[in-house]
Amino acid sequence: MTRSDLGRALARILLGSVLLAAGLPKLLDPTAFARALAGWQMLPGWAIGPAAVLLPWTEAVVGLALWTLPALRRGALLLGGAMPAVFTAALLVNRLRGIRAPCGCFSLAPDAPPAGLAHVALNLALIALALFAAGAARNPEGGGQRSEGAAL
Repeated sequence: MTRSDLGRALARILLGSVLLAAGLPKLLDPTAFARALAGWQMLPGWAIGPAAVLLPWTEAVVGLALWTLPALRRGALLLGGAMPAVFTAALLVNRLRGIRAPCGCFSLAPDAPPAGLAHVALNLALIALALFAAGAARNPEGGGQRSEGAAL
């Protein structure tokens, strides 16, 4: 295993850990997560309940797949990078709309501070981890080609 392979593996494990840490509180209290989702004012009322169940399971399954399921890693990395991208877009849209709702990422406390630019920075870091873990980092010796270790 090269240092690059090791770095990608660590990025994948870190991303999986963050997704699991984000999904578990929501799995344990879907009602509180439904309240957090409603506060974002992004979904129609009928979609809040299903989303409050589906999103945490998606985070947890993707997190576990990044740790343990080599056959699913490409898809898990795609979802692991897409989820924070969607959350960032929603956060920025809400900021433009003047809605300051708690994130609901790792804590479902009703008095949690509103999602802000620190969440954007965290999400951008997660997207970068997903890209790096997928082998999107360029190989300097390869003329801009993906490195051989990019295969997941």
